[in-house]
Amino acid sequence: MRAPNCNPRYNVKSLAVTVSSVALSACFAVTDLERFAIGRGSTNYDDLDFGMKAAKSHVTERFEFRVIDSDNVIQCRGVIDPVDAPDFDLTVRNAVPKVKAPYRLDFYAEHDLNGAYSGIPLDHSWRVEPLADSPATLGTADDGVFSVAYEHNTSFTDLEVWPRNNPTRSAPKDTGAPAIARVRNLPEEALGRLFEMRVVDHGTGHTVGFFRVPVLKHREFELNIGGVVDAGVDYDVKFYLDANGNRTYENPAGTGTNLDRGWSVSTSSDASGFIVNFDPTNAASNVDVGTAYPAQSLK
Repeated sequence: MRAPNCNPRYNVKSLAVTVSSVALSACFAVTDLERFAIGRGSTNYDDLDFGMKAAKSHVTERFEFRVIDSDNVIQCRGVIDPVDAPDFDLTVRNAVPKVKAPYRLDFYAEHDLNGAYSGIPLDHSWRVEPLADSPATLGTADDGVFSVAYEHNTSFTDLEVWPRNNPTRSAPKDTGAPAIARVRNLPEEALGRLFEMRVVDHGTGHTVGFFRVPVLKHREFELNIGGVVDAGVDYDVKFYLDANGNRTYENPAGTGTNLDRGWSVSTSSDASGFIVNFDPTNAASNVDVGTAYPAQSLK
């Protein structure tokens, strides 16, 4: 039911390894981001703004969300590892396709710390179905974004039961293989800052994977977003660093001082997914990768 390589993790380990499981190389290049305007939604996709409130019992735990279509397939997976505060919010551009609706939003905190979703009550999990603005006053039907502000509670939902009350377990299906980034040589000033990785289909602009490390403690680490990559597809892997630590997006492509940092790396996948070896010293850091924060606070 749960493939081991489909569990997204923030791993700190030596990066002096030989890549044998994925026989491909990643090409560092600044991509043409103007093809996909960083606005609210697009012709084929809607954005997702999500906030969690009062999740004090889950601070230091890994948190995962999944955007799932009507065929029970995960179209976008996101991770925060670990949660650093009881209240948090995020935004993911072009996370929700406009086909195969209605969608649902499943999310959980890895309460038992075992590295996988264990079901309830070992892990604490919830569902918003159908995916819609919640509460409804947060937006309108055609504003290009699903806005969800969710307050922590103990009304849990088993994420491997769908439709609701289905007598047989039906775990959502992954799209494909993992997206892995091995990060090294981050500057010393990155420590203590928020860092994000986003995996975007180069041809469509669809964000299929999201990973946030709220407070960096290491300059070298590995990020793994399982099950989000199709074989034979070109991807833009975008990295964001909240360089001044104020949790506000200062466009890396802007002018002035005290700006954030943004990078974009192009790569292609095979049947095993892809591995990107990301060294910021080899790539421009002034790429506008899009804000990490909702237009209105959801926490």
